[in-house]
Amino acid sequence: MAFRLRSFSRAFHSSRSVRGGGGLFGETEVNEPGGRLFGEAIRKPGERRKLFDWEVPYIGTLVLAGVMLGFGLNSRPNMSPQAWAREEALARAAARGEE
Repeated sequence: MAFRLRSFSRAFHSSRSVRGGGGLFGETEVNEPGGRLFGEAIRKPGERRKLFDWEVPYIGTLVLAGVMLGFGLNSRPNMSPQAWAREEALARAAARGEE
C-alpha cells in the first residue's frame, strides 16, 4: 500500500510540471501568455465567438430577471416609516381643519 501511494504521489507531482509531460494523466497542455484561455481556439480579427447551446437561454434568463427586478423594485409601494408619518400628519391636519 505504501508503495502505491508513493508511486501515485510521484506520478501526480510529475504531471504538474511546467512543461507537462507523462505523469499520471498523460501529457498536459500548458497555457502560455500567448495561448488559449479555457482551451478556446484563437480567432481571426473580426471573427465572432460561437456560443454554446446553454449560453443563449442562460443570458436571456439573466436579462429577463434583471428587467423584472428593475420594474418590480421601482413600482413597489413606499412602505417607509417617513412616508407613513407624512400621510398620518396630513390626515390629522385635515381632520382639524388645517392645511
